[in-house]
Amino acid sequence: MNKQRLQRVLDNMEAQGLDQILVTSTASVFYLTGYWIEPHERMLALYIDKNGRTALYGNEIFGVEATADLPVIPHADSADPVADLAAALAPGRLGVDKFWPSKFLIGIMEHRPDIRPVLGSGPIDAARRYKDEAERDALRRDKSITYNWHDPETSYLEAIFSRGDRRLADVLEYAWAHGAKLDSWSEYFDFQRWMDALSACGLDGDFYAHRVREKDEVFPWAVPSVGVRREFLWHERELCYQSITTPDCRTRCSGCGANLLLTGGGRCG
Repeated sequence: MNKQRLQRVLDNMEAQGLDQILVTSTASVFYLTGYWIEPHERMLALYIDKNGRTALYGNEIFGVEATADLPVIPHADSADPVADLAAALAPGRLGVDKFWPSKFLIGIMEHRPDIRPVLGSGPIDAARRYKDEAERDALRRDKSITYNWHDPETSYLEAIFSRGDRRLADVLEYAWAHGAKLDSWSEYFDFQRWMDALSACGLDGDFYAHRVREKDEVFPWAVPSVGVRREFLWHERELCYQSITTPDCRTRCSGCGANLLLTGGGRCG
């Protein structure tokens, strides 16, 4: 296990009120363990609890060997893939990776009715958002990789205002009154000024930028009519978590609703 990366995940778990999570995506398991495993239809799950206890559950065909700091609990193809994992879970909330197939989650719930699954990708996603020295060094050494990045402080503010509400009007006014002008130019941008504005207005930026949204929440772009239906956007979100790409409009109409904005109700493309 990469101890530094694990600690970042544990810190994020504490901040998000999660006592236990399952990390299941191939890239995230590799990020923490160094094992690259493509499970396909078989089960793979890295269990992490708030005390730093970890265990890797997966099919014996993966050929993963246990280490001093990472127990490996294998199962055969003929066995119930979630039985050992279900027995090891603590009762209550369980943070579940957004990429975990539902058939395994259903199996957990059948074994353990006292488990309440919640979306738990946040701690690992937040940890992977910032590249550590090992990752930056790998990018520097591999000349075939071109790494384009956007300033994380600017991205954080963009996330706040793009998914915010009317209370942010006071934040804008406060920041402007305290010198915020031409902030899209890096030489004028002062991130701390915006953090001070949020604090002065009694708001938390993470509430807007990092909070998981439920299906029935109203977003700023739902107020004006832009043609594209809310149901389509939510469906696209679910496809994204399944790594499914929607075909280009010129290939097949996906029925998003944008054609309603065309004069005479014509077709896009």
